[in-house]
Amino acid sequence: MGQYISNPRPLITLQKKAVRIMTSSDFYAHSGLLFKKLGIIKVIDVVYYRNALFMHDFSNSNLPSAFSFFYKSK
Repeated sequence: MGQYISNPRPLITLQKKAVRIMTSSDFYAHSGLLFKKLGIIKVIDVVYYRNALFMHDFSNSNLPSAFSFFYKSK
């Protein structure tokens, strides 16, 4: 099975640009406060959250059997 590699950087950059446009902020404005102001979750935070949920389900054997060979225990 091949390995799937993903680069979220373009999506993160696009999301930051959209937040700056939505708030009429300067091109170089720090985006962290803008996300909080708008109540928007960052894409990367969603990725981290979903990965954590997956690993929690994996470690508690709550996933379909197809995932049982994804990781090797030491």
